[in-house]
Amino acid sequence: MILGRILLFRGQYDLAEQHIDRSLALNSNDADCLAQISTSKTFLGKPQEGVDLFLKAQRLNPYRNVWYNTYGAFNYFGLRRYNKCIETALKGPLTDVWVDISAFIAAAYAYIGDDLEAGRYLQQFKDTFQKHISLGRVPEHGEIVQWMTVANPFKHDADTRHMIDGLVLAGLHDAADQVSAKHETSAPPPKSSTEADTFREENGLWHLTFGELTVQLQEVKGFHDLARLLTQPETEVHCTEFTGTPAGAGSQDVVMDEKARISYQERIRDLQEDIAEAEAMNDRGRTEKLKSELEQLTDHLMKALGIGHRSRKLDPTVERTRAAVTWRIRSAIRKIDAAHPALGRHLTNSIRTGTFCSYSPEEEHTWET
Repeated sequence: MILGRILLFRGQYDLAEQHIDRSLALNSNDADCLAQISTSKTFLGKPQEGVDLFLKAQRLNPYRNVWYNTYGAFNYFGLRRYNKCIETALKGPLTDVWVDISAFIAAAYAYIGDDLEAGRYLQQFKDTFQKHISLGRVPEHGEIVQWMTVANPFKHDADTRHMIDGLVLAGLHDAADQVSAKHETSAPPPKSSTEADTFREENGLWHLTFGELTVQLQEVKGFHDLARLLTQPETEVHCTEFTGTPAGAGSQDVVMDEKARISYQERIRDLQEDIAEAEAMNDRGRTEKLKSELEQLTDHLMKALGIGHRSRKLDPTVERTRAAVTWRIRSAIRKIDAAHPALGRHLTNSIRTGTFCSYSPEEEHTWET
């Protein structure tokens, strides 16, 4: 299901639908999963299937979380059942699940001719957008509609136009001249070489440019590490390369001894038996608690054991270096985030730390360092 949704945003609709349908075939009774799959069906141009899955999720989980309603409202909007869209949306949260649910409510009111309510919810959406998306900055002309187009990956241009036309009717006037084929607005144009972002040191200060904002910061050690990663996107760099520390020079420490391993495995077997008993008694609360403990134990055991279930051995030099490099990179990102939130968020999402570190941006960026 998750892979299918990722492929939707990549525009690989046929492959996305294959994984969505595979998810349904594997488990057609997972209510939380069905609620999310329902919107994928609407994005694929099948809103009736989306509504059917949403209703099934409601039946399967009578104690459902209120966020189901947000997904259901979106499906009803896709089906052009505007009153049902509004009724369902108002039963759920208006900002905690989807930033733009208020936009769909506004468009639905506009389509049924209630201009007053349409304007009220459109303003609520604008306020939410400015708070969570543009981070306090007044959105530029056409920015909202472009974001809506990217955030809602409809397969068919007609569905994208249906959404944007509703916002225009609700009063989003700067959207009127932005309505065009989805593939013309689905992503911002690539930066030219003269618009490269900057992460470099000049005269004792670090000059950081990302988007339209430039800041200057005093140096911290992690800036040099970040600069190196930014110049090598999608490349894994071993932590010792940042410090010049040779690995494997000292003795190795065992992560888990044999006695601890046996104790873990016995506890895992006990938990598996307890889970089977709890499920037989339909004790959902106890089942979830036991499964959570089992997941934590098995995860720890897998990390501690190597090939043939032998205990892994750690090079203490590498472990100390990994911890030090991770700390200074993350400290540098926190300092950047305080001065340049957009860049801080980008680095938080794109930088991977650990024994190997890497820069994996969601979109290609050109950096001057």
